[in-house]
Amino acid sequence: MLLFILTKFYFRRLQFLVRDWSYPYEAEYGSEGGKKILDRRLQVSDLQHLELQNLRKHINSCFAHIDAFLLPHPGLKVATDPNFDGQLKDIEPLFVKQLKDFIPMLLSPENALPRKISGAEVKCKDLSRYMRAYVDIFKGDEMPEPKSMLEATSEANNLASLSEAKDLYTNMMEGVCGGDKPFINEHILETEHLRIHDAALGE
Repeated sequence: MLLFILTKFYFRRLQFLVRDWSYPYEAEYGSEGGKKILDRRLQVSDLQHLELQNLRKHINSCFAHIDAFLLPHPGLKVATDPNFDGQLKDIEPLFVKQLKDFIPMLLSPENALPRKISGAEVKCKDLSRYMRAYVDIFKGDEMPEPKSMLEATSEANNLASLSEAKDLYTNMMEGVCGGDKPFINEHILETEHLRIHDAALGE
């Protein structure tokens, strides 16, 4: 079974896509079956190791919506033929049918929600930091640990906060001593620097 973790680029939803789902009698293909399996997998129990409990709680707290979708196997032609070139006629009809449900759901406008961190929406310029962090994690041959993904998100968030604070400091100082401003003495400049420095750190 192949498991892909798709974190949509606006990061408010975590979408698990499970391909080659082999147990449709246990949970049917699509989002309903995915929800059934996801609820079971993310359930917190006292019987679990404390680290596993905390990981599940942390995943639930990081995303506004967490969903899963179960896909069947796309067929032997797709999986084993080196000459497969993506033609729909070579893909199992059931797989294509499920894709026709999944893709519109994934790209629907109501799912295009901006990512919020600490109540503030992430700006476009910061998205590249998150994308680079995730690309670096998926460069290897092995599927990354969930902990690695959370650490990458945290690191990108810290870099975005640093960039925001630096931009605020630069813009405010430009207002005090920019090229079009009159000369100010060293004491006033130091006072303004400290005031703006504190404001940037509090951002």
